[in-house]
Amino acid sequence: MKKLLLLICFFSLSSILTLNAQDRIVFRNADEVKAKVVSITDNDVTYIAWDNLEGPSYTISKNNILFIEYKNGKKEVINADNNSAAKQPLICSNTPIVKFQGYANLGTIFAQYGAGPTFDITAGVRILDYFYAGIATGFHTYIETTYAYGYTELVDCSWGAYVPIGVNMKGYFTKNRKICPFVDFTIGGLIEVAEGVGGFHCQVGAGIDIKRFSMSFGYNNIYALGHLGYFKVGIRFGKGGKYW
Repeated sequence: MKKLLLLICFFSLSSILTLNAQDRIVFRNADEVKAKVVSITDNDVTYIAWDNLEGPSYTISKNNILFIEYKNGKKEVINADNNSAAKQPLICSNTPIVKFQGYANLGTIFAQYGAGPTFDITAGVRILDYFYAGIATGFHTYIETTYAYGYTELVDCSWGAYVPIGVNMKGYFTKNRKICPFVDFTIGGLIEVAEGVGGFHCQVGAGIDIKRFSMSFGYNNIYALGHLGYFKVGIRFGKGGKYW
């Protein structure tokens, strides 16, 4: 009977020692894993999962490990101050350098003898936060008036309309998407709708994005109409940071 009890105690003690003969890896995101540490280098730790010792080995950067507690009770703390990358999360994703972005604006074009309402929409990509390129189109109208006798008598009133198609480019002065000033340039052609307004057009200006709100103004040269100013207000849309 005594021999049986000693045998049971022996196997129980062996089981306890076996269960405790494992290493524990605690990650910086508070996860942990029971493992058998195979090797440690200056940058990485290689281990095998304790519940699958015949399985594959895993290698993970020290930057993601808070400490290792070995089977003998010794604890090794990985010092985060030695490497700034240690402050990064275990799983991270880089912000894409190219993001979809667009604008929808209402506004006006104006000159000394006429003006008209406009609608513009642009769709394209923002690159590295500082540059935007897209295709611009919309619908513009222009009402021109002619007066005589010192602008006291209306002689003629003509109406024209066109669809602009071109390439719009913007350069941003900051990557801050809450308040972001920019310069604006568009070049392209016009599809005539009424009164012979067609041909080439070029637009140069400046503006500012405040969160999703956008406002811009500048100079517009239209082959059929000459030199005009423009003013636009609208919204910016697309994927990206907090204020997109």
